[in-house]
Amino acid sequence: STEEVGTPLDQFIFSVLFETSKKAEDALKKCNDKIGAALIASSLLKTVSKLTKREAEFDLSANIMTNSSSINAWELAYATHLKTFMGQTCCQTKLKIIWRGRMATFTPWWQIVMALFLPFLVTTITFTISYLLFLWLFSYFVLVELEARVTTIEYVLWGWSFTMLCEELRQLVTSQGRTPLKKIWCWYVSNWNKYDLATFLVGMASILGPKIIMLGKMMIDVLVFVRILLIFVISFGIMYTAILFPNTRPSFLLLKRIFYVPYWQIFGETFLDVLTGDQESCTKKESVADDDTRCPEEHILAPVFGAAYMFLTNIILINLLISMFRQSIQSSNTTPVSVNYD
Repeated sequence: STEEVGTPLDQFIFSVLFETSKKAEDALKKCNDKIGAALIASSLLKTVSKLTKREAEFDLSANIMTNSSSINAWELAYATHLKTFMGQTCCQTKLKIIWRGRMATFTPWWQIVMALFLPFLVTTITFTISYLLFLWLFSYFVLVELEARVTTIEYVLWGWSFTMLCEELRQLVTSQGRTPLKKIWCWYVSNWNKYDLATFLVGMASILGPKIIMLGKMMIDVLVFVRILLIFVISFGIMYTAILFPNTRPSFLLLKRIFYVPYWQIFGETFLDVLTGDQESCTKKESVADDDTRCPEEHILAPVFGAAYMFLTNIILINLLISMFRQSIQSSNTTPVSVNYD
């Protein structure tokens, strides 16, 4: 007990170390130098806290050393979604080597073709050329032999597709889940399986997976650019319609005229016959003309607005979009990985 300890300071330190707050308060009241006793207790508690943290860190380090062999850097980066780390050049090179079946980059093409048709010549087979041949054969079947009767090429394609299905089922069965539902979930939550499923649905090759990630980032720039471009399209479309077709009756044709000319001018269509009022196959007689067959009015400002609009969109805005794309690509390729070393 604290009564068996000598001085009030000793009783106070004893109570602090054993976390008896009530007795510590009573002992502190009996101390002659209360501030000094409080500073001593604070120093002791800070030291104990550091020792406790070191012990916890040591236990954690020992646990990491014990389980470090069960996971590698790739699995750790993939599990923690470190896409920036995996997007570095060295990581992408390693992934390319894995994708090509660890085949040497200097392997001649004739050896690859021989290994494709004579797979017993190699111990491991790369499926890149095989998949390209499958796409070529499928394209040939769709373009040339798409008939009512089942052809030999169609049988080959069905068998080839069945082998791909068997490979996906093998990945599903060998996943980490214990129950069938967990195996399906582990297969589904894999980002690469999601990309494979997405590329299969849109009919693209899975080799374009890294480019799809880049396109996703570029779409953000496109959405920002479209909002800016829409302002120019609507404003110049209204000016075109007001100058060339004044007093147009409210209809769907009015909305079409606002967007039609400025939209196609983005892609290089000049519409000079419309802007100068020299359009053929139309009439200027109001008695027989309706809004659809009405000729555009001749106005000096229409070609001027057209030249200014095409200069802004085709030269300035399009180049702005290209610069935004280039910045997104460079940021995704050159973003460094920062590691904090204590």
